[in-house]
Amino acid sequence: METNSLNFFGRELPSSLGYGVLDKSSVKIENEVISADYLLECDRSVVHIVKWEKDRCELRTLIHGEFCGTSTYPGLEHVLTNDFFVRDFSKDPVFLFLGKETSRRGNIWIQHPLSKEKEQQKIIYYPAGLLMLFRLPILSKGQQYASFLETLKPDQPISFFRERKGFLLVADVFLNVKRYPIIIAEFIVPLARMWSAAGTFAGQGIIDPRRPNRLIIDESGNAESTFMQIYPGDLNNPCFAIVFKDCDEKQREGIAKLLSDSLRGKKTA
Repeated sequence: METNSLNFFGRELPSSLGYGVLDKSSVKIENEVISADYLLECDRSVVHIVKWEKDRCELRTLIHGEFCGTSTYPGLEHVLTNDFFVRDFSKDPVFLFLGKETSRRGNIWIQHPLSKEKEQQKIIYYPAGLLMLFRLPILSKGQQYASFLETLKPDQPISFFRERKGFLLVADVFLNVKRYPIIIAEFIVPLARMWSAAGTFAGQGIIDPRRPNRLIIDESGNAESTFMQIYPGDLNNPCFAIVFKDCDEKQREGIAKLLSDSLRGKKTA
């Protein structure tokens, strides 16, 4: 994971913070007060403004010039973690915009967070704010995938996490569900780098263009708690689901039947 930062008077400006990447040309120091802008990667607009005095740090968040919140604390780490802890990402205009722009990069599904009333306890990281989990379904591990893994370096924002066995469920127009074994490769990416990382996956050609095999992006905190991801399909296959866990044949049959019964119930309701 990237670690570059600028250090002034023992105060470090990380290369990425929350939603944005540091605009080094914006960094100013006056009377030991550090100010800096952080930009959205997708359109280079200012998303965070940092004003950091000796004993007080202020973080302002914007989306295309519109105010989206402010937080103050003695240091940057606490001001960022406090800001992200109280932010409702299900409604946050910055998260929604960034997710929309990221999904445009290819066959990508963004799992939007639950509302604050329904969500589990958030895990906030510094300086990332949120770490995003990239789940890539792979039908078979070929040379293209192996070459992609070889390009990943420790100082880059994309970090390989693990591979796990799972299976894909595809419902046809008659709501019969077929099962296909897959490998799910998982990667961790800081929130500010989500857009560019998605572009890297798409540019390397390792995202299968078929709708069921899309890249899924979710909060890393859901890595263990999310058992299955269900999403709408098309006219020929109205529903797809990926199970993020290997099961024996009997369990697979049971899960497929539950999905089929659920879809039939919705159709008759």
